[in-house]
Formats: sequence, structure tokens, C-alpha cells
Amino acid sequence: MDAMGRPSDDDGGARSPRRVTPRPANHRSLSARARRTRADLIAAARIVFERDGYTDSRIVDITALADSSAGTFYTYFEDKEQILKEVLKEAQEEMLHTADFGLGQFDREPAEALRDGLRAYLTFYRDNVRLMLLIEQVAGIDAEFRTSRREREIANHLRNAESIRRWKERDGEVDPKTMLLTVNALSAMTNKMAYNSFAVEGREDFDEVVETVLSLWVMAFGLGAGQLAVDDRR
Repeated sequence: MDAMGRPSDDDGGARSPRRVTPRPANHRSLSARARRTRADLIAAARIVFERDGYTDSRIVDITALADSSAGTFYTYFEDKEQILKEVLKEAQEEMLHTADFGLGQFDREPAEALRDGLRAYLTFYRDNVRLMLLIEQVAGIDAEFRTSRREREIANHLRNAESIRRWKERDGEVDPKTMLLTVNALSAMTNKMAYNSFAVEGREDFDEVVETVLSLWVMAFGLGAGQLAVDDRR
């Protein structure tokens, strides 16, 4: 068995049922009832993965929570790894609205937009901390997931660096040589701050975390520092 649990499927000690070839990946072709069954399994898998971690989770626990059977599970998924991918796919869709930290809102003052964007990201992290820990666990043991995750991060960093370039062009100050690397560093800092604050320390001073992270972004790029000072005096 490798780190991702292949080929064993942890059936709780019972004899594994004969596998059925999973249905087509395009689940829109399934009947309404089949789509509900598949969705119920994914929802149950997310609860089990977040509760037990990937390596300790079992298919038998997923099917029990979904009020389903092992045979039904194998109708839609080949193994635990495949349903994990579906869970993470849905989670990444949920996270899309926080990816730009508000930097794409060019009709607002940059510090104001950045504050709201960082608040949205940190709120999502705090409210979904078990999911974020699951993502960290899987990234640590699965090279393919780790690579794809990093590719998404880089794409986000490129978009954010372009947004900052547009902000800075208004002031005639653009340094493209270090901008992307700085965005990379600040994004890593933001993620680590969220991890330490909500996964490790369980901090309750949420607003202070937001304002601390915001101040570092603003100082690094000089994005509306005057606006930040005004807001801090309130």
C-alpha cells in the first residue's frame, strides 16, 4: 500500500465486493436519482475526510454516512482516491471567489478592496479549517495533487501581480522584476498566517489578523497607504 492508500480500499474488515465499472465521468448524463446518490457520497466523503483525515478515512464510513452500500460506491468511483479528487474539485470551486484578495476591483480604493478580499479569504479559511488541513495533508503525500495545486497558486499570483501593476501604473510606479516574487511571498505569508491563527492557535481576534495581513500587503506595494491610515484611526 502506498501513501495514498492504493490498492487497499479499507472496507472495514469485510470482504470487498466485486467492483463495478464506474459510470461515465460526465455525471450530467446520469438520472436525477443517480446524481443525488453520487452527490450524497461526495458530501459524506468530505465529512469523513475532514473528520478523520485522508489516510485514516474508510470507504465503509463514507457509505454508512451516505446511507449507501459499497456496491453503490463502486458504481460511481473506482476507489477512495477518486472520490477525494471530487471532494477537492468542489472545494476549489468554493474557494475561487477568494483567490484574488480583492485586487481585481479597480473601481475602489486598493486598500479598501484588499481589506475586503483578505477578509473573505481568511473567513473562508477559518470557517473551513478542517478542509484546509485536509488539503495540506493530501499535498504532503500526493505529488500530482501538490503539483496541480502549485500551478493554480501560480496562476492566481500572476493575476494578482497584474492587478497590482495596474494599480501602480496609476501612480507611475511599476517594478515588474520583483512584483511577482513579492506577491508569491505575501500570499505564502497570508496562507501561513491563516494556518497558524485558525488551525494551530485558534485565535479569536479575527479583525486583528485581517488588519495585520493587510498592513503587510499595503506596505509592500504602497497600495493606498493613506486610505489604510484613515481606516486605522476609526
